[in-house]
Amino acid sequence: MEKIGERLKRLRNKVGLKQGEFARRVSISQGMLSGIENGNEILSDRNMKLICLEFGVNLDWLQHGGDEPIFKSQELTSGEKELLEIYDKLIPETQKEVRDYANEKLELQELREKTVGRDALKQAPGGTTSPLEAPQEGERQESIG
Repeated sequence: MEKIGERLKRLRNKVGLKQGEFARRVSISQGMLSGIENGNEILSDRNMKLICLEFGVNLDWLQHGGDEPIFKSQELTSGEKELLEIYDKLIPETQKEVRDYANEKLELQELREKTVGRDALKQAPGGTTSPLEAPQEGERQESIG
């Protein structure tokens, strides 16, 4: 059975990138990527998600394998496609800033889910503000923009 490092190397070769460029695009070191490909390092869940986002590959394929990498291009919604088109137009430094920002938001969301539960977040006032962000009694809510 093919290991995850072997699938990662196959994906890297399929997209035509050397280790350094592939690693840069997913914000890990070339040494770490080499270790993962050789089975000496573990690919974290977070890095798996970054790889899938960056290269449009299906997470299930990366985790469990199959004949060829399964790219998500046909599975994307119009909003996802729009976001990827915008992202592709950004310079590499800005792409990294976007990934870092998204990771910060994801960490915050995961923390909130652990603290108040996913259902409470979905039912938050306005659908976008979590109970943790809602104004407390006596506070006023500032408008943005």
